[in-house]
Amino acid sequence: MKQCPYGRGIIGGLVVGLYGWLVGGLVWKKIFGGAMENYAHLWRPMDEPGVMKCLVIAYLIFGVFYSLLFGKLGNSLSCINCRVQRGLAFGFLCWLPFGFACGLFWYALSPISVDLLFAAWLDKALFLIGGGLILSLIYGDRILCGENAAECKMPEPKKTIAATAAPKAKKKAVAKKKKKK
Repeated sequence: MKQCPYGRGIIGGLVVGLYGWLVGGLVWKKIFGGAMENYAHLWRPMDEPGVMKCLVIAYLIFGVFYSLLFGKLGNSLSCINCRVQRGLAFGFLCWLPFGFACGLFWYALSPISVDLLFAAWLDKALFLIGGGLILSLIYGDRILCGENAAECKMPEPKKTIAATAAPKAKKKAVAKKKKKK
């Protein structure tokens, strides 16, 4: 089997990482800047050399890993037919443990206000859910790679019990009518 090319995942990850860095700056500096100033003594000053570079690099690395995770697990949401909705659902399902739960964990262990908890939730929600949307557009209908193009498409939607039972019931009714004649 040919090895899957990761180019789309890395490009998508860099785009999502840059998007996350911009969203993080908007949330932490513009929307919750006042709350950040009250607790600035808890972390490194942003004007220190290298802090902003490390922050950008961290967002880019996280974006690449998030993109590759989406490429691997995106098809697991086969109950969702629309790829845009699939990206949003994937982002929300990633936000629950990595945004919501980690924010609560940070709030429980750190002497911070509820404002910073809301900032963390908003930052990760915009990053992960918006990132899932971006990745669904970048990946398109091709998520999983294989030797042929048939393996690279989204799975077909599963038929429900009602959809499969209705034609069978109709066939049985027609068969009964034929027997009576």
